[in-house]
Amino acid sequence: MNPNTDQTVPPESPRFYLEAAKNSETYWEELAILDFTEEVLRRMDESGVNRSTLAARLDVDPAYVSKLVGGSNNFTLRTMVRICRALESELRFHLQPSGSRAVWIDYDLIPETVRFADVVFTPASTFPLDRFEFVESSPSTTMTYAARTIAA
Repeated sequence: MNPNTDQTVPPESPRFYLEAAKNSETYWEELAILDFTEEVLRRMDESGVNRSTLAARLDVDPAYVSKLVGGSNNFTLRTMVRICRALESELRFHLQPSGSRAVWIDYDLIPETVRFADVVFTPASTFPLDRFEFVESSPSTTMTYAARTIAA
């Protein structure tokens, strides 16, 4: 028996518990909260906004911002939009088919660079747009593309 191709997972392994957790709605809810929180922290870092500044922009106590970015908050859509607007960002969603992978790209037309995860393509003319699907264009200078869904 080849351990690399054996699909059975022993009950005592961490992978067994992870796979079991994926059957829980709580797992997916917590993952979404964590994803949003990480995006907020990334955007704060990129734009040089600290917790006090975000609190001032939201007109809330800094302790509330600490709670928001602590990873244990159940965000409402209204709160998510307020946070995004305070960070001069827009909130976008994508319903991704189970078992597929999507990659979002913020394409800034002014400097003609493309931020793709941690890779920057320059100039934009070398960016392989045929491998991506146009999602939308904002009134500013940002165009959003999503990688065509591929099996994981």
